[in-house]
Amino acid sequence: MLRQALKADESRKSILHSTFGVSIDEPVVFSRTKTTAKFKRGFKEQCEALDTDTVNTCLDTIATVGPKIMEFMGRVFPKWNTREWRREQT
Repeated sequence: MLRQALKADESRKSILHSTFGVSIDEPVVFSRTKTTAKFKRGFKEQCEALDTDTVNTCLDTIATVGPKIMEFMGRVFPKWNTREWRREQT
């Protein structure tokens, strides 16, 4: 589950810290660009064409891990999402 959560977080960050664009050429291409500048590694630009399958895979990765974490927390800490449990923890 931790591996899935890390993968979902990477997907989330790649979306959040990217710039999106659409080509003016035919066929139209939807793309994502991520630019980083690190002192030791220098300037890097990563570009990726985003087709429907790529976007859906990213969304599925993010959407499926949340319920798994909630289910796990409910099993391990039955009252974790209640006011009583929160008060007990403070």
